[in-house]
Amino acid sequence: MAPVNRTNRSILFPIVWCVLYVLLLFSILTPLNLITVTVIMVPVFVLYMNLSARWFAAAYAASLLVFYLLTGGLGWVFILLSLFFLPPVIVMGSFHKKGAPAKNALVGGTLTLLAELVILLVAVRLAGVNPVKEFQDSLQTTSPVIWELWQSQFTPEQIDLLMKYVTNMIPFFLVTFSLFYVAVTHWIGRKLANMGGHKLVQPLPPLASWKLPKSLGWYFLVALILDMVMRDPDSFLTMAVMNLFSLLSLAFAIQSLSFLAFWAQKKRKGRFWPALAVLFMIFLPWTMTLFSLLGLMDVMFPVRERMNGKS
Repeated sequence: MAPVNRTNRSILFPIVWCVLYVLLLFSILTPLNLITVTVIMVPVFVLYMNLSARWFAAAYAASLLVFYLLTGGLGWVFILLSLFFLPPVIVMGSFHKKGAPAKNALVGGTLTLLAELVILLVAVRLAGVNPVKEFQDSLQTTSPVIWELWQSQFTPEQIDLLMKYVTNMIPFFLVTFSLFYVAVTHWIGRKLANMGGHKLVQPLPPLASWKLPKSLGWYFLVALILDMVMRDPDSFLTMAVMNLFSLLSLAFAIQSLSFLAFWAQKKRKGRFWPALAVLFMIFLPWTMTLFSLLGLMDVMFPVRERMNGKS
């Protein structure tokens, strides 16, 4: 199929997506903001993939201008939010426009968003603001019922320990936040950008074919042992181990989804097994440990090879 000419698209296309983006920004003011903010990069990604750089810049600037004119001074807050999420979109789109594998676009977008979050966090700390302390204070003022429940269930020492845990896990939260936003943008944005038969955004390899390097399995085992023996919450090494173990647990939990997809494909059991595992991990978080161990076994032992041999 001939490459898409991004400079000669119908004028209706950018207008429609600009309107949708303005409406999405407005939706942040509604109770649906927790849902709509998750896809804040999607319309921008679709525009970037379907337009030339010059036309994209014009369409994006026009969207923000219209939103600002309709909201006045309040619009600046959401314009800054929009600009914050712009660099990952450009990085992801640039990889796709060069024909790079989808995983390169995801890694590039994730690292870009992560770098922005780190810079923002450093700037906030240099300004003398403690994000965790601000979270605790806002919880007391905006959610007094939850705060009173905490105080009734935990001692002040336990609450302080929980706050230290949240502080220590900030690197993990930043990585997972970045990965989540980029993955959602790629998943939804690919379907929308490729509408009409265009192949602008390449898909990831099939889930059943995903495989982590075996070396990560040894790192996971070492991190597991260290996480069991290290208990000083004020130690930098403890913080590093906690984050490494949490990230590797998440990685191997995702690996277990790949194994379940492979198993379902071999046994012709349908595709709902990985989705069922995701639901278990969301509503029963302790099951993530079990799924991460399943992913570890998939990486460390030739389970798939034996299943292929039996088939």
